[in-house]
Amino acid sequence: MLTEENVEQLVRGFLHEACGYLGINDSQIGIIYVPMPVQMMMVALLKESDDIVIDNKLLADVVEQNTYTKLRFEIYRVAREIYQRRKHQAEGTQEDIKADTNDAYAFAYALSFLNGLSLIIPHQFVDDWHPRILHILNNEFHENCVLHSSPDRQFKGEFIYRAKKIKEARQAELKLHTATKPVIVSPNISNNEKGSETHPFDNVLEACRFIKEEERKAFEKDDYMSNILAKRQFNYCADINIYNIKWADSKASYCHSELPADAFIVNQLMSGKFSIKPNLYGRKFLFRGQSKYYDVCTPGLFRNPQQSYFLKELIQYDELRAVLATHPLVQLFEQGIDLWHDIFRFEVNYGGLAQHYYNKTSFLDLTSDIDTAMFFAVTDYHFDEYTPHTDTSSLGVMYYYELSEPGAFSFQKQQHLSTIGKQPFMRSGNQHGFLLNMEKGANFNEFSQVHKVFFRHNPSISKKIFDESKNGVNYFPSDLLQVQWKRFLKQFEENPSVSLEAVKFNVKDNAAHHETIKNISRKLEKMYGIKVDKNRTPAFDADLMDKYYEDMKNGWWQDVFCKDIYFVSADGIVYKDMLMQVPNDTRYARFFTR
Repeated sequence: MLTEENVEQLVRGFLHEACGYLGINDSQIGIIYVPMPVQMMMVALLKESDDIVIDNKLLADVVEQNTYTKLRFEIYRVAREIYQRRKHQAEGTQEDIKADTNDAYAFAYALSFLNGLSLIIPHQFVDDWHPRILHILNNEFHENCVLHSSPDRQFKGEFIYRAKKIKEARQAELKLHTATKPVIVSPNISNNEKGSETHPFDNVLEACRFIKEEERKAFEKDDYMSNILAKRQFNYCADINIYNIKWADSKASYCHSELPADAFIVNQLMSGKFSIKPNLYGRKFLFRGQSKYYDVCTPGLFRNPQQSYFLKELIQYDELRAVLATHPLVQLFEQGIDLWHDIFRFEVNYGGLAQHYYNKTSFLDLTSDIDTAMFFAVTDYHFDEYTPHTDTSSLGVMYYYELSEPGAFSFQKQQHLSTIGKQPFMRSGNQHGFLLNMEKGANFNEFSQVHKVFFRHNPSISKKIFDESKNGVNYFPSDLLQVQWKRFLKQFEENPSVSLEAVKFNVKDNAAHHETIKNISRKLEKMYGIKVDKNRTPAFDADLMDKYYEDMKNGWWQDVFCKDIYFVSADGIVYKDMLMQVPNDTRYARFFTR
């Protein structure tokens, strides 16, 4: 349910959005909530200033009815009135009340349509407003639209309108995204150039400064990313010719400069599920750091070139999946959360979680945060324990993987880039994680998107970076999955066994190979001495679940998980607030309390 505080936040959000398109600084515009003497005018401008007056009744109605479309429309309208007033003052022209009123309503309709709304245009105003709406859509927003209408089922004689692009504009949009070829614009470093293996940077800080400057230049050179994606104003879906709400967009993380650089952005995937993705605005690179260079850089699953069968490794991943499936937040993500009449089913990246919690997988880790990559570049790993790298006899390497849109996250030869981002367990989020799924035999060093910079190790710098990460805790916070999986691996080493649920996952994944539970069970025991324990129920241990429910009681969901998540729309603040209040929603109580 909406609160009065939510409504006031919405008013500010809608005003900021409309004023942004109109070139108005809204920070000094006052908003006053008072009883209005005229019921028909529930949002108005003061005559002596640009301050906005809103009827208390409208505020109460929005809360009571739990819908804010009318409020949104009225704020758009009054923002246009401010624009008109200032324009008349600047030009020394007189107000034309009828023309200005029609224009303000037309602007409110146009911006509403571009935000994916369908609205009734009262039949008595269609002749006045329809051409003006089209003028604003096409001449101010440059969207080349027509208005599509259909009869309203509730109000006889009225029509619901929404904006669609004209045939030629739609075809141009489709061509833009299909015909545009992804480009790699950053040059590789040649031998003997600064940053090459023969002429490395003196330390990792110099290497990272170089990379960030290269990213800036590469972003500016990539016209599609710097002008098409980064400056995208609306979520237009060319394949079905509709405008949609901004967060229902797989490219949402590229487009929003006002959000913090370390924000996580909700965006919809092609599967229909949602990802909580690191902010990629103005970004051209993902990063990877290694304290040592390897001629062949490949995921952990494939590092033994003689190995061709991976049942042992994959059954451990399947066991992890079986355990994860019992966790309340994983179940909540899979079920979906109703936020403002939209169901958000967040993607649980099981493979990515396996990669981040001690399992060998076909994934290679990347990050959108260069500080994270720098940490890995100056540390050594010993099973979940990192120490500063002090050996100066070898070189470290900083990789930058060049994002090339459109299609950076599409399947490509030998590789597929995906987001792990924020998950119910915090490690991947803290690392601003991305994953590169690679085929056996592929070498990361040979991909066209991959560039590398070498540097000399400096023990004092390594220690400083390590200390600033709180000895690695910033990137590897202790959580339930870490503890649970360490326990499993220790038990597995002493008594190799897996659950029947894990075998079922494996059989399902190998359906094309016609594997059976009996066959997989036999292979596990014969080849690896791994037994299938049919009495074993995968689950988090009771003490860990005690800790989970205590954390939920103490506000972990609101204070830790949700704090840096954003929905990119003018009403995003309401979606975020509703997300934060999910533990208090009786529909989801079982996921947060025993």
